[in-house]
Amino acid sequence: MTRPMSAALALGGLLLVGSASALPPPLPDSPAGSGMVRRSSTRHREPNLKFTQTEINFGEVSDEKKIEVEFPFQNVGTESIKIKNVDPSCGCTTAELDKTVYQPGEWGVIRATFNPEKRSGEQHKAISVYTTDPNASMQRLVLGGYVRPIAYADPGIINFGRVNKGEGTTKTIEVYGQLADFKITEIVVTDPDLFEAEALEPESVEVEGKTLRRIAVQVKMKGARKAGEHTAFVQLHTNDERRPILAVQIAVLVNSELALDSPMISIGKMVVGDTFEQELILRHTEQRPFKIVSVEHVGKAFDLQLDWEPIEESSAAYRIRVHGTPLLASRGFRDRVVITTDLDDESPVEAYFTGTTTEAVPEGAEEKTPAPEQAPTVHGAP
Repeated sequence: MTRPMSAALALGGLLLVGSASALPPPLPDSPAGSGMVRRSSTRHREPNLKFTQTEINFGEVSDEKKIEVEFPFQNVGTESIKIKNVDPSCGCTTAELDKTVYQPGEWGVIRATFNPEKRSGEQHKAISVYTTDPNASMQRLVLGGYVRPIAYADPGIINFGRVNKGEGTTKTIEVYGQLADFKITEIVVTDPDLFEAEALEPESVEVEGKTLRRIAVQVKMKGARKAGEHTAFVQLHTNDERRPILAVQIAVLVNSELALDSPMISIGKMVVGDTFEQELILRHTEQRPFKIVSVEHVGKAFDLQLDWEPIEESSAAYRIRVHGTPLLASRGFRDRVVITTDLDDESPVEAYFTGTTTEAVPEGAEEKTPAPEQAPTVHGAP
């Protein structure tokens, strides 16, 4: 072998050795049951509580009868499984179980009932099933279909919004029925002094591929004479025995002519036992004289002392003085003051006091945050 060839071989050997030393060491074989393997396999495990189907389509139905469906399941695991909660997503749907604990190999069924009354069109209702299944602690069941009402009113609620005293306005309800001779036989308004309604002639229309009878009902709000919120119902009596009465709620808010300069007052943060003073000004926007009959405190956060006096000779405006002392610590309160006048066409006027209160802190002690007020407990389905 020549000298140059020997040198080349030696250099190649060095390069190979250098390259080998630069490569990272081979990864060790993952031991059986390592964390990585468990996460990969668990992610693809099927639930041990196995439903034969998780979605049921009940097709097209009318809104007169409840729909009942069943979701059969089996415990295909090797340990018992407890169903902790079955929670429908809507109050129109209920779900029932024969029992809560199922042994390996045992079958069970969740019976679901959907009430289609007052619903129309496509419906999709979910039921969440919470269990001790180690592979799927929550599974979701879905039932759905299309509800075609026997008869319905659109809209189901009429809101006239805000109006001034004496103003009148009209809105229209469209009533639909499946009967070929569908008609409205009588209309009853629960507050005839403020509202009246009249049905027009029926006509045939096509709605989503079906021929229905449509009747327009005009609801008129007469000029309201008293401020405040007014509600009533329009009861539509029909000739369809399956849906003899359709009820539509109506509401209107008549603007007041009495105005407070500060209907919402924040006192910020106060210490129990401290005092504050506040003034409210109540005016009649039309400069009409009036008298304050009473000023009432509603709430429990304060002890309030209230007095008032007219600030103009015409008695069209009053100054109300509020002297208050916090009684208890609270992260948030909403006490109110209700002002009643001698005006028959006006409702009581309200002012709100908001803020936070804390206990007095002794010198050198740390301030304690008041506990939040307890919210009502809402229980899920059993």
